[in-house]
Amino acid sequence: MTPFKNFQLVDLTHTLNENIPTWTGECGFRSEILMDYPETACVLEYKCIASAGTHMDAPSHFIPGGRDIDQLNLRELCIPVCVIDMLEEVHATAQITLKDFDLYEKTHGKIPLGSIVVANTGWSRHWDTPEVYRGTKEWPECPTLSAEVGGLLMERGVVGVGIDTLSPDPYGGNYPLHTLLLGADKFILENLTNLDKLPKKGAYLMALPLKIAGGTESPIRAIGLVPTRNC
Repeated sequence: MTPFKNFQLVDLTHTLNENIPTWTGECGFRSEILMDYPETACVLEYKCIASAGTHMDAPSHFIPGGRDIDQLNLRELCIPVCVIDMLEEVHATAQITLKDFDLYEKTHGKIPLGSIVVANTGWSRHWDTPEVYRGTKEWPECPTLSAEVGGLLMERGVVGVGIDTLSPDPYGGNYPLHTLLLGADKFILENLTNLDKLPKKGAYLMALPLKIAGGTESPIRAIGLVPTRNC
C-alpha cells in the first residue's frame, strides 16, 4: 500500500536560506561547511534564530513555566485545519476580524474542537521580497489577526493558530493573541505558505518542530494533508 495514497500532500513550509525575512531585518539563518568532499563527507553547521522561517511558538515563548517545544505531544501536532481567508484588501496593516470568522462559520460550519485555525492573508507571496514582507520601517508591518478574535478561538477550543506572515499580532504592542493563546497552553505557527492550496475545511495539518529541550520556538516542517476521496 502506498502511504497517504488517499491524501494530497501540500508543503506549507518556506525554504531556509540567508535571505529570509526576519523581525529585525538581520540574517536569520546561515549554513557553513565544516568538512567537504572529496577528502570526507560534506558536514554542515547551521546557525539560526529560533524563529527562523516557518516556525512554531511554544507556550513558554511568552509564559514562564509554560510547556516547551519538546513537551508538545504528537496528537496536537497532527490536527484538522480550518483556513480563514482575509476578505478586505490585503495591505501591510490589514487584519482578519470577527466578520471574516462569522462568514467562515456561516459558510463552512462551526470551527471544530481540537482543530487549528490558519489565517490565509496571501502575504506569503512576498516572501522573496523581504522589504515588502517585513516592510522597510523601523517597526515591521504585515497583515495580522485582530485581537477581538481571541475570545472566539478560545470558545472553539482550538489547539493552535497559524498565519502566513511574521506574526498574528502587530509588532511592538502588547501581543494580545500571543499572551492569550500561549497562556492557554496552545501554540502558534508563523510564516506558513501555500495556504491557498488547502480547502477551507476537511484537511489536516502536520507541524513538526525540532525536539529541543527547553526550546521556546523552533523551525518546523509544516505539511497539509488534503483528502482526495473518502477515507
